[in-house]
Amino acid sequence: MGASVWAALGLALTCISAFSLISPAWFQSPTFSFGVLTYCSWPQGDSWNQSCGTFGSLDDIPDFAWKAAAALLLGGWLLLAFNAILLLSWALAPKELCLRMGSGRTPGMQAAAVTTTVVGLLVFPISLASPFAKEACGTSSVYRSGQCQLGWGYVTAILNAVLASLVPVIRWLSVTQDLPSWPWKQAWGACWRTGTWPSLPRGPGQQPAEYQKPCHPAGYRLTQTHEEVQPRSEEPPR
Repeated sequence: MGASVWAALGLALTCISAFSLISPAWFQSPTFSFGVLTYCSWPQGDSWNQSCGTFGSLDDIPDFAWKAAAALLLGGWLLLAFNAILLLSWALAPKELCLRMGSGRTPGMQAAAVTTTVVGLLVFPISLASPFAKEACGTSSVYRSGQCQLGWGYVTAILNAVLASLVPVIRWLSVTQDLPSWPWKQAWGACWRTGTWPSLPRGPGQQPAEYQKPCHPAGYRLTQTHEEVQPRSEEPPR
């Protein structure tokens, strides 16, 4: 899959994450709903006539766990957005420039974004024990929503985190499926993680290959063809 596809996926995940963050429908009762940053109320039986508000800053959020969840989720979104910008820049930049820049660190950045987001999603339901949530949901407590139901905003955030966690795995599989056998896959794994080629282990009668540094996950590039330096055995040298 091309760099433009990964850039489009990164931008889509970033937009969906932002949409879920501003959604007021993480938990909702018959007359009230609230999310991480917004909340809405409406008359009984008239959900189209809503009056909504926004928490302007962390100081306005009514509970410490809520504040912690908001900070984590916003941090995860910023990491996801930065990752998407990097992917877009590599998709639009000339290939020669991309080879000098490398892109081995983007999977790690996306993994950090997913981890931060998941922790925020786990922390947020603790705020159901806050006075604000109890006023809306009645007998709510930690991880118990009381009279409130799980809203589409929270579900969207969870699904987006799942998709964001799968993208680096799919991307890694797509660029390694056509690689030759050991030790090139081993070298490619190091290239993917660090952005530079490692020293290739020598097999019997094998000459060391000269690498172009840094490497680039759009494809491996060697100054010598892999047939010229392919080891005689599939087993690593002892």
